[in-house]
Amino acid sequence: MDIETITDFRYIKRFQNGDSSAFSFLYQKYWGLAFTVALSITHNEEEAKDVAQNVFLSICDDPNAIVPAFGIKRFLVVCVKNASINAVKIRKDLQDEDEEKNPSDDDVESDFRYHELIETIAVSLGETDFQIFYLHAVYEYKFKEIGQMLSLSLDAVTSKYTRAINKIRTLPLVKVYSIQTEQEKKIIAKEEPHGNQ
Repeated sequence: MDIETITDFRYIKRFQNGDSSAFSFLYQKYWGLAFTVALSITHNEEEAKDVAQNVFLSICDDPNAIVPAFGIKRFLVVCVKNASINAVKIRKDLQDEDEEKNPSDDDVESDFRYHELIETIAVSLGETDFQIFYLHAVYEYKFKEIGQMLSLSLDAVTSKYTRAINKIRTLPLVKVYSIQTEQEKKIIAKEEPHGNQ
């Protein structure tokens, strides 16, 4: 076990034994990760804040739901991912009632693969690295803006982003997702008419 895991383990046990300051520590440490994972799925800042907040409230209500050996980071990512998917589903159901539109099986499968990919990346990277990666790669924030948001120097943000990208490229699920995406692009290209010939 690394030092971070051991420290988290100790804080989880303290929290489970009634120490509210331990919960406060875990909340401050992992709020950004919870919010970023929720944002990656909901694509809505307010909804992401609500999801992250609700997950932390649930954990506060039932501290023993966390299995210390499993770790808070993985537990939190899974809880936030599931809560985010549920929030999106509820939002889409409400929209579908208005539009009478149902997603195709391909859309559902694609969403599932995307969420699985985000979960893998979030768990594999450190909290700050994941935030930097996601804010830059998906929301196209500039490194300077990210540095200001996270109180980091431009060099630190650039370095962490490069490290994150290099680590992501080694993840097995990312390789599978990339291959599937490339295959889908080839299939789509074959199905599309070739313009005016």
